[in-house]
Amino acid sequence: MRGAAARALAGAAALGRYVGGGLRPLRKRIEAALEQRFPGWRLRRGHLDEQLLGRLGEALARRYLARRGLVPLARRVLIGGVEIDLLLRSPTRLVLVEVKCSQVQPDLGLAELRWPPGWRLDRPRWIRLRQAAGRARRPGQPRARIDLVEVLIRGPQRRVEIRWWPDLAGPLNRADLAAEPGRRGSTARPPGAPRPSSSGPARPHFIPGERQAES
Repeated sequence: MRGAAARALAGAAALGRYVGGGLRPLRKRIEAALEQRFPGWRLRRGHLDEQLLGRLGEALARRYLARRGLVPLARRVLIGGVEIDLLLRSPTRLVLVEVKCSQVQPDLGLAELRWPPGWRLDRPRWIRLRQAAGRARRPGQPRARIDLVEVLIRGPQRRVEIRWWPDLAGPLNRADLAAEPGRRGSTARPPGAPRPSSSGPARPHFIPGERQAES
């Protein structure tokens, strides 16, 4: 799969150069499709600017949640004038997902960071998400929930660590970082959420061995 993706990207680049940039829009579309289909492969190639980092974070989060039973519906969709990073469906309701992605050069985990990516979800943004969740609700259906996914690209090898906070009741604070992800904002564990831990600090809901399958 990696070889096919590399050949497709190289072919698009060669065609674009051959026609003097006339196929540049097509090349951009192919590159965007490859980013979404093979985010792990693209992650390890070249410089990551802020926009690319955001797109790859969303792609990694979408695949992560899909593997846990959520059905992807759309990305970067507008609901009531509010852009939603990811829109998915759980077995019972719509899920609006906010993705926060960061890259750090030291090989530090999410639990070791003083300012993890999720802290960038501030109260004004949270209020807009709540408004969008209210507008996304259909008559006779339960309210849409809001999830937060933190994606950390760590160290020179660009290892991926993901932490998922289902059904948030508000922006994160220090007390939440000491709690088990998945328990905040809801007494019931949403489908696919990490099981509560009986001891020790919260561990990210991430299986390191899955990184190879993200490519």
